[in-house]
Amino acid sequence: MDEGPTGFPEPPGRQEKDYKTRRKAEFDAGRKMAGRCLETLGCPDHTIGRGPHREPIWPDGIAGSITHTDGLVIALACEVPAMASLGVGIDAERLGSVEDDVYETVFTKKERLFLARVNAADRTLWATCAFSAKEAFFKAQFPLTRGFVDFPDVEIAFDTEIVETGTLQLKHHIAALELYRIVVSYRWLRDFVVTAAVVLKTTD
Repeated sequence: MDEGPTGFPEPPGRQEKDYKTRRKAEFDAGRKMAGRCLETLGCPDHTIGRGPHREPIWPDGIAGSITHTDGLVIALACEVPAMASLGVGIDAERLGSVEDDVYETVFTKKERLFLARVNAADRTLWATCAFSAKEAFFKAQFPLTRGFVDFPDVEIAFDTEIVETGTLQLKHHIAALELYRIVVSYRWLRDFVVTAAVVLKTTD
């Protein structure tokens, strides 16, 4: 239960400690959800490890992703089809979490021009959605390329109409992913935007 503010100043280190405690709880909840995903795929006893870049380590033949933000935790996992290379990523962001002062870092010039043309409400929605979509894509491609991607390396082609659920066109110049098909979808969930990315290459 949140008791609300007391009117007294926070003791030194209190806010940081509370933040770390909350993040630890979200992390644990994400791993628990991921474990349930694995149970449905026939891997009930597998413990999800943690790689050198803090990425979750999934069982062989399984692709998965975990996301947690303040108030929402989601995990997904799926079997990798035979004769295929597959990465999946999921990300959740609270609406309005992307501040204007990070636009230069996060968005390409074309994306910024689009955001500048729309009204404030739509700008909040699309900025959050685009940021989240890039995060989901980064998660999906990392197990395949083991490479890091900067935000401007990926560009989202915005739609002029906002709907509750939809897909996004994503453009990139990553040579290692030239032969891969990339699908990015989004969904508004009240105060959140959830995006999912699939990076797939078949070898048949």
